[in-house]
Amino acid sequence: MVDETDNLQTQESYTRAIYKLFNNEAIQDLSSLNFTFDPEYEELIIHYIRILRDGKVLKRLNLNDIQVAQREENLESNLLDGRLTVINQLKDVRKNDVVDYAYTIKGWNPVHQNNFQSSFYLEFQFPVLERNYSILVPQNQSLYYKMQNGAPEPKVNQTNQHIIYTWSISNPNVINYEPNTPAWYAPNKYVEITQFKSWNQVARQYSDLFNVNTSEVASLSNSIPEEIKNSKTEDEYINKAIRFVQDEVRYLGYEGGLNSHMPSKPSKVINRRYGDCKDKAHLLSQILSLREITSFPVLVHNSSANQFNERLPSGVIFNHCIVQIERGDKKYYVDATLSNQGGDYKNIYFPNYHYGLPLKDSQDDLELLPSPEPSIISVTDTFILDSIGGRADLEISSIYRGSQADYKRLEFAESNMDIVKKNYLNFYSSYYPSIKSTSDIQFIDERNKNEIRIIEKYKIDSLWKKSTENENVIFSEFYPMAMSHYFETTKTAEREMPYYLNIHNNMEYNTIVFVPQAWSIEPLEGSFGTDAFEYNYDVKYKNARLDLVHTYKTNKYYLEPHQVNEFIKEQNRAKESLSYFLTYDKAFTGSNDNNFDDNWLSLPVSILIIILSCILLNKIGKNYKVISREKEEWSRKIGGILIFLAILLAFYPLVYFGQAFGGNFLSSPSLWSDLFSSTWESSFLLIFETVASLFLMVFAIYLNVWFYKRRTYVPNLLIIFFSGVLAINFIDAILTNFLIEGSNVFSNPKWIQGLSFQFILAVIFIPYLYFSNRVSETFTRLPKKYREYKIKNEEAFQF
Repeated sequence: MVDETDNLQTQESYTRAIYKLFNNEAIQDLSSLNFTFDPEYEELIIHYIRILRDGKVLKRLNLNDIQVAQREENLESNLLDGRLTVINQLKDVRKNDVVDYAYTIKGWNPVHQNNFQSSFYLEFQFPVLERNYSILVPQNQSLYYKMQNGAPEPKVNQTNQHIIYTWSISNPNVINYEPNTPAWYAPNKYVEITQFKSWNQVARQYSDLFNVNTSEVASLSNSIPEEIKNSKTEDEYINKAIRFVQDEVRYLGYEGGLNSHMPSKPSKVINRRYGDCKDKAHLLSQILSLREITSFPVLVHNSSANQFNERLPSGVIFNHCIVQIERGDKKYYVDATLSNQGGDYKNIYFPNYHYGLPLKDSQDDLELLPSPEPSIISVTDTFILDSIGGRADLEISSIYRGSQADYKRLEFAESNMDIVKKNYLNFYSSYYPSIKSTSDIQFIDERNKNEIRIIEKYKIDSLWKKSTENENVIFSEFYPMAMSHYFETTKTAEREMPYYLNIHNNMEYNTIVFVPQAWSIEPLEGSFGTDAFEYNYDVKYKNARLDLVHTYKTNKYYLEPHQVNEFIKEQNRAKESLSYFLTYDKAFTGSNDNNFDDNWLSLPVSILIIILSCILLNKIGKNYKVISREKEEWSRKIGGILIFLAILLAFYPLVYFGQAFGGNFLSSPSLWSDLFSSTWESSFLLIFETVASLFLMVFAIYLNVWFYKRRTYVPNLLIIFFSGVLAINFIDAILTNFLIEGSNVFSNPKWIQGLSFQFILAVIFIPYLYFSNRVSETFTRLPKKYREYKIKNEEAFQF
């Protein structure tokens, strides 16, 4: 049984509770009695504590068993209230004991100016045999009450001094909250009580707590930073004031006694640099008033206000305070407790508090507050596959806007970058176990725009997996990793309560895969959804680039119980479309019969390129005439730096052989057909790269032969070779960026690394080959046809 009585005349609240302990769990949970009160204005009177056992009454109220603690239950939320808890640990408690205790709290918070306002539940989350509540109202005072969720009407009795309202209910329903129920939902039968006749009366009473005198205004004016004072425009002044109060004044509140609703003086808050929500809202409002910018504190509830329009006027139903700024005929809202926000006051993110009460004398009703526009998150995963069955480079670029940018800014501000990097890597490793980070996370914050870009780079050693059904088949899976939690649902049989939805689930996820060879991929698209969410996917392929686009958007804050099954069913259907698989059959795709038949032209073209390269280089070798300054009989052997150059030169044919025949020129089944189709770009690029590699391979072979024959033209040809390698790399990069959509070769670490190596070689060897005496003394032999000519009669021959 639970029995409560409030006496408005004596300002006392009496409570009696009786409960039976049926098992050991109940003994563990209910054998400690806690009585909480505020010593600034309340007095605790414990009337008795007793145990009823086998018809006997055992007294358990003993001062020696009493402990007093200041628990500060909201300390982790940076809120202190100074309330004390009296603790009595019951001794000798046994199964089937009945605990019976009663106490009175005497004294009410003077901040409410004797206006009583409260609510009480008639149903709980545990079984109760009887629930009684009474309130004694003096005859000369008014009382307003409202029954919610089917609560019964009161019985009304009168005495000479009081009107007594009594609510009683036997065996009330036990409320069992279902998973994923919105925080604001309260199905319990309950009753609201207030002595306020109107919302205007509430607004006028509590606005008086925010008044300041002229001396306080002067003190505040002297305390605000010069940077704010020196603002050139009012908009700049407002934005700087908001940033200062949000970021420079930390959130910490002492809410005992009058401080539960009365803010501290703004000058005090600015000097100590901390305050709770009402302190920070009051400070911001007063800073703005110094520039004659109209603003007001607004009382709100941070989680349960969506049905406040059905509530009775009261000041205690609110738990938070924000600021309303008036600019002409427009109103803007700012939560001064949210730090690290981006944007300006006109578009700054403002949570959905539903209803609020601006504290001004003219306010007659609750005000419907604006709902925030959902902010879209854009994520792009770019996979570059180096070969079929091989490794992959992964770059993840994520763009956060609006509230999502605020959350990310706060996350990175409160966390060590190494910890963030590790957390991200752990998340991705559940999809790709061999993933490794290759660089630090880039965090790019455009705060004025309120947009954050995060760039991550990884390497995946084993992107491909073997099929369990066919040993010749390997596959790679691509999944919108950051979107996966959108599809987590909670199913409840015969649901009776609303189902919470996160309105901020709004994402565009693009996975780009650059495949190492042409692939037969058909376009695909699909849509799923209800009136609560939308999900779309689109598969496109062009020029060896695969695009997988997923979009998701939540349209509601919650679902009615009858809508939940349809929602979960459609979510599960959509979830099946998240994964995309690239499969490769070694037995089929790797077969010479299949690929050679489909790509018969590549081999003769390769042979033709090699033959033409040989003809050209033979002609150069026979006719390119460079006169040496040294006589052939005085020439030096290959030595010094030339030995290193000889070793390096020996590797070049192997490198370009691998580039020419290790790619897809011989294996791509649609290379030549694609060249004359709308997707010609990748085929053209592959042919260009192969032709260049084949020519450089043959050129390097001839250079090796001429190098050891010590031909006089070798230094010049080596200079041409090193310069040509650099030029071809640049041309290839430019063509790739121009022809392949979304490519940015110049930012590819592999390309930068390879080009840097070639550039260093060119910087070292080109001047050496041009100026070194050792070179001119080593390469002294002319082609055979020129050896019989006398140098003085010769004219320089240039090819």
